[in-house]
Amino acid sequence: MRSVKSPREVALLRRAAQIAGHGLLEAMHSTKPGIYEYQLEAAARYVYLTNGARLEGYRSIIAAGVDNILNMHYYRNSRQIAQDDLILMDYAPDYHNYVSDITRMWPANGKFSSIDRELLGFVLAYRNAVMQRIRPGVTPAQIQQEAKAAIVRPPKN
Repeated sequence: MRSVKSPREVALLRRAAQIAGHGLLEAMHSTKPGIYEYQLEAAARYVYLTNGARLEGYRSIIAAGVDNILNMHYYRNSRQIAQDDLILMDYAPDYHNYVSDITRMWPANGKFSSIDRELLGFVLAYRNAVMQRIRPGVTPAQIQQEAKAAIVRPPKN
């Protein structure tokens, strides 16, 4: 809760993030069409538990397919994964009361399509535009408005 962390707290935060990353990679490696979202959650949870985490930092979001991904706080994790699905995972462990937060998206079949790449490129451009505009005295709404203006292309004549 303090803004200044002790060396011990920094080490715990780093370890929480490291475990989250390993869990995410295990979920990615476990992905194949035909399995269910909850099986990816289980793959990550296994890594969390075997590395010393005893709790989850928050309820997992393992969303396959556009409809589930668009639901910002999807929690059912019950959909069967299809060949052309993108998968979004937002899930992290609680490691000694320290939690990381990691979200990633990947294709179920292991290869991004040209449309997937374009969509993810847009998301990355928007994220970068937001990050460049964060500064003291500016509201989140102003930051979002400025970022949107920065990435919207003017119509061609």
